[in-house]
Amino acid sequence: MKNNMLTIGEFSKRTGCSIKSLRYYDSIGLLKPVYIDQNTNYRYYNFEQTRMAELIQICVNLSIPLKEVKDLAFIDDKVDYKNVIEYGKKITKERITQLNEDLEFLNLLQEHIERVDSYDDKEQKEFDLKEKYYYTAPLYEDEMNDEYYKLLDRLFEEGFS
Repeated sequence: MKNNMLTIGEFSKRTGCSIKSLRYYDSIGLLKPVYIDQNTNYRYYNFEQTRMAELIQICVNLSIPLKEVKDLAFIDDKVDYKNVIEYGKKITKERITQLNEDLEFLNLLQEHIERVDSYDDKEQKEFDLKEKYYYTAPLYEDEMNDEYYKLLDRLFEEGFS
């Protein structure tokens, strides 16, 4: 350690960011080293930058594009952790909601499969279904074209009168 600074390797070990990632973050202006030795080109970071590195990793895990992280994180060349954290929380909540919806769908699908698998193919089943109304019309092969489907779409969008 040089004057309370960490080499890129030490910083990488401390934060879990790969050296390649740290160099990339430097190149896009997201996490610049506090000092670059002019003779060796070694990059040095300070302890305060570990928070930013960890925050970047969380954003990467949340699939927040690095450009967005940069736009969120820096206001007047100062790091705005609060802004990034709030955005990260928002994205996380949205992801949790989506994952819960996906899980609910998978559970319904599993129930359906288990119900179907429980039926004996030879056994007759009776179901109570809700009453539904259908509109049917004869359809001839020469009528099956784009115009027919466009009219059908419009009919369903506008409703039956």
